Amino acid sequence: MFTPEELQQAVATATVQVIAPRLAQPRLRAWREDVAQEVAIAVWEARDRFDPERGTLQRWVNAVAANKAVDMVRSLGREALLSDDGAEGRSPAEKLEAATAESPHQRVEVDRAVVLAEQLAIKEWLDPVMAVCEQVMEKSAYLHAYLTHYRWDGCVAEAARHMPTSDNQLREYKRQLELHVQVVDRAMRAARAGKPASFAVLRDCLPGEDTSGRWTRQVADALAAWPGRAEDMTVEYLAEATGWEINTARQRRPKVLQLLRVAATVITRYDELTGGKD
Repeated sequence: MFTPEELQQAVATATVQVIAPRLAQPRLRAWREDVAQEVAIAVWEARDRFDPERGTLQRWVNAVAANKAVDMVRSLGREALLSDDGAEGRSPAEKLEAATAESPHQRVEVDRAVVLAEQLAIKEWLDPVMAVCEQVMEKSAYLHAYLTHYRWDGCVAEAARHMPTSDNQLREYKRQLELHVQVVDRAMRAARAGKPASFAVLRDCLPGEDTSGRWTRQVADALAAWPGRAEDMTVEYLAEATGWEINTARQRRPKVLQLLRVAATVITRYDELTGGKD
């Protein structure tokens, strides 16, 4: 048997060794304490099953922490794995590797089974989202971005060597896919919750403030204040409302209008797009 104080110390160590490295992405960091608390509760409630002959308390706590981290990656890690957070151009696989990387202060033995579980959890979520993206995106953009991500692991330069498309165009396709994945995922969740395709709901389908594409909500806020139809909002008005340069406003305006249309399509045609499989 172990004391509450010993458990508290083991959880603190597991937070450094296991939880923090796996929840390294900005969107996940705020949940480290919650995961640590879940670990402490789970271990304490199962304390009668602890057998010191099968391993140390720390080893057991670390294993529970790894499983709890997988659960958190599954439920909250989606946008984080697609956010740029200063790492423009990295693939989801590369971001997952970064999220499970060693702590800079303490060497951590990475459990490959846990990493595989994390990858499978992401794949389980991502596959139906990608299936909808394929239906709502422009075909050429989707195909080029899909191949860049899955055949060349998100490396634009390598993909450009094999496809008759410039680096800049491939990078733009890749960013389109990443934005669409976030919007489609949020819209699918809204549809499952029975929410209507109101402007407020559509705005909430756009990338959040802590993810890449956060600028999309600035455009949506300008649209909400615009007195006329969304399609008629001028570039000059958007530039003044956001403080952007005219050229930036001109590039971002149509992208957000398209993403809002995508969100509306997913919510209103959810059953048709998913085939009742999601």
